[in-house]
Amino acid sequence: MTRRQAPRRLHQCRQATNIAASSIIVTMRPRKPSSPKEQALRLLARREHSAKELALKLKRKSRESVVSDTLGADELSPELEALMDTPRAPQPINTDALISELQADQYQSDERFARALVRRRASDGYGPVRIRAELKTHGIAGPVIEQAFNEAEVDWSEQLDRQVQRHLKLVQGSRQEQLKLAAKLQQRGFAGDQIRGAMRRAAAGSDDSDGFDD
Repeated sequence: MTRRQAPRRLHQCRQATNIAASSIIVTMRPRKPSSPKEQALRLLARREHSAKELALKLKRKSRESVVSDTLGADELSPELEALMDTPRAPQPINTDALISELQADQYQSDERFARALVRRRASDGYGPVRIRAELKTHGIAGPVIEQAFNEAEVDWSEQLDRQVQRHLKLVQGSRQEQLKLAAKLQQRGFAGDQIRGAMRRAAAGSDDSDGFDD
């Protein structure tokens, strides 16, 4: 290699190195973080959320994003961070304003959430007492809860009868077994008078049972 060829070769090597470095940086470039609205829409696309639940999830995602970005920034040199255009840690989001916007656009609705939860929990075999309590933990107002129950049109007596029939041996068993079944049904959200009525009906329909006593 002549002296004239050496600088040209060196220049070519530098170009190759720069290209390789650029490829590495492109590979390392982090994805642009989703906006809070995009995150909210993804959550709502999976299932209905109450306003309270959605706000809590968005705040948690925002905190996780801040921690993640902060750790990432500490590991990079200022030059590489600038070259990679690393996004800075997001500012705290105004969840109240965002949820109001989502509600105005009909993306989020506590009414829809309440109806969906009543139907879903009823299909899972839970009773009205437990479902009402769960809706209250979501911050759903009383009138909205009652409207959801009315629109769900669930026959709670029929549902409870089916559950009691599945445990007919306990109904026909000892007093202790009957109380055990009653406690289990109460934990699932049925009221005591509903349970006693269902167990009486089950006992009356059984030939080898003396009935359920209070």
